[in-house]
Amino acid sequence: MDTIYELKEPIKFGSEEISRLVFKPLKAKHLRNLKGKEGFDETLVIASRLTGVSEDILDEMGIEDVRGVAQVIQSFLKSGHETGPAITQP
Repeated sequence: MDTIYELKEPIKFGSEEISRLVFKPLKAKHLRNLKGKEGFDETLVIASRLTGVSEDILDEMGIEDVRGVAQVIQSFLKSGHETGPAITQP
């Protein structure tokens, strides 16, 4: 199911205005090749992959919206079922 985030401050990019971001469900492919990305860089790359909105456009988000987007992504990472303890081979 998609997750919708309503931007507090719409993004104006050229003649386009974006007032909400629609996040697709998180999959392993969205987390590939994030080497060297940390903090906001990692957040914006994942957000771009999940929404289909380019990083250049997401760069124009206000900090309050960046925090909101980070919370959406964190909610995906925290969801799911817990697994049991790892089993080690002797």
